[in-house]
Amino acid sequence: MTQVVLDLPNDKSFAQRYQVGVGSTEYYNITRWTNDTIDAEYPSKPDSCRTTSLNFNFKTKEFFFITKNAGGKCEILGNAIQKLPKPRISQIVDGKKIIDGEFAIVEKAAYEALASDFRKKVDSFNSQSSKK
Repeated sequence: MTQVVLDLPNDKSFAQRYQVGVGSTEYYNITRWTNDTIDAEYPSKPDSCRTTSLNFNFKTKEFFFITKNAGGKCEILGNAIQKLPKPRISQIVDGKKIIDGEFAIVEKAAYEALASDFRKKVDSFNSQSSKK
């Protein structure tokens, strides 16, 4: 499985750029496996600030990534990190619709920034391509 991270520009971005990163593979220890569910924990170090776990329920089609305080030292580069007031639960979803929607917004904004003469050429090219 490949983890892809997309950083898309938006109207608040100083630099309007795309960034696509590929995350490294992470391995989790399976803590429970039944016909319908899988629970797994990331093998964090004993002094870790946070721990993460995965919960997959195939019967209900609910998939979660859960981050909790682990009780260790919460510091990065000498700066303290606040403990989470409650577990952070992220639902894992099929991101295709989300990504397609975000790219459509960026494409529309980029298209609208084009000169009107050039937009006419783009429209003409697109209409000819769709007829083929």
